Amino acid sequence: MNYSFENGTITSYPTRVIAGRDILELQASQRVLIGHTLDYCNELEATLNEAIAKAEGFYNRLVELGDIVPPKSAEELLQEQAIQQQEINATLLATIQKLSDKITKMEEKDGLKFIGEDSKQSEQKRSSKDTIKPRKQTDA
Repeated sequence: MNYSFENGTITSYPTRVIAGRDILELQASQRVLIGHTLDYCNELEATLNEAIAKAEGFYNRLVELGDIVPPKSAEELLQEQAIQQQEINATLLATIQKLSDKITKMEEKDGLKFIGEDSKQSEQKRSSKDTIKPRKQTDA
């Protein structure tokens, strides 16, 4: 410890030393690591950047070989969803058209018209054509 005397007060300052790439603080009989030199930090950063670049290179190569499929971007996902929605809409329209054609054929075959008729008229037609007459009971 270093001591200084100012305005009647004794102040102590810890002793710090640089040992290679480490910064140490001397406390009584101990040496406590409190940091590293700037050169060492720059060296670590360079090593880290090299490792990241190498990992990205490996990743890109695996993507090229088809071993890894990169995740789709938000735009790609939205585009796929739009295409799927168009396909669903086309299928629904085709189904609706088929059903409409079947209804038209049934109407032509039976001479009935269900679409666009007034409900009273259709009820009258059904009741006059489809009236079920009660059976006469036979006594056995």
